[in-house]
Amino acid sequence: MASYQLRPLIEDDLRLILKWRNSEQIRSASMNNQLISYEEHFYWYLNVKKCNSTLLIFDIDSVPSGFIKFELVDDKTAEWSIYKDPENSKKYGRIMGGMAIDYAFNSLTINKITAKVISTNSQSLRFHELLGFKMQESLLCQYANSPKNVILLELLSANEWRNKC
Repeated sequence: MASYQLRPLIEDDLRLILKWRNSEQIRSASMNNQLISYEEHFYWYLNVKKCNSTLLIFDIDSVPSGFIKFELVDDKTAEWSIYKDPENSKKYGRIMGGMAIDYAFNSLTINKITAKVISTNSQSLRFHELLGFKMQESLLCQYANSPKNVILLELLSANEWRNKC
């Protein structure tokens, strides 16, 4: 049986995370679908470390297999970004998502998680729906000089999540 773990992202993870982020599969579903250089990625990492963000790696049997970012919007709300290793065909997204949500509600002491998903990304919308996220509104957002139709999703409260599990 596989062993699953969440751990803080460390600098040594950056090249692998950049490889995932720059893959066609992840880029095409991202708000910014431009290729990112390592220098840009490293600058992003340094800035995120200064902000109210938490960066996590999801390991399967000690092998990095996913990335999660929680960015605090206010004292009780975080917006997340989540993706898995695009070269790993195993179905573990719901395990990774569930562990990340548990982490956020228990360790970050927030009460709400939001997500922004491009409206044409049906796989991500379904993933979020399976985890209990609900659509809040549809927005037209400007990212990297390109307008995107985005769905704003919100997860039920921490108490409702705990009762669901």
